[in-house]
Amino acid sequence: MPIALEPSRTYRYVLKSDRDKPKEDQPFFEFRYLSGRAWKEVAAVADDLENSAGGAAAIDSMYAMIKPGLVNWGNMIDPEMAQEIPFDLDELDRLLTMKETRELLEAFQNQGVGAEELKN
Repeated sequence: MPIALEPSRTYRYVLKSDRDKPKEDQPFFEFRYLSGRAWKEVAAVADDLENSAGGAAAIDSMYAMIKPGLVNWGNMIDPEMAQEIPFDLDELDRLLTMKETRELLEAFQNQGVGAEELKN
């Protein structure tokens, strides 16, 4: 069966800044594999991003490109409450810096493989 049709087939991505933490404590993002049709929808958002004037609309477009594949996260701890932040796509912009957002988007587009890993 094609991988995009298997909802249980996912992959996890750990941000570079978290990879030195013990594996069981590493914050992670979990993605599903998208079909070509779903990637076309992501590409349409990317086109909007390229044509945008920047600012908040550009930032929102980056999050909108990540959300179709993001199905879960874990070990995201609220620094003020010291409690895990439950998975909620509307909270994604609360978790990441812009640099981390770009890293996560790149990893998602490469199905979990970052640019540095692709070079090797």
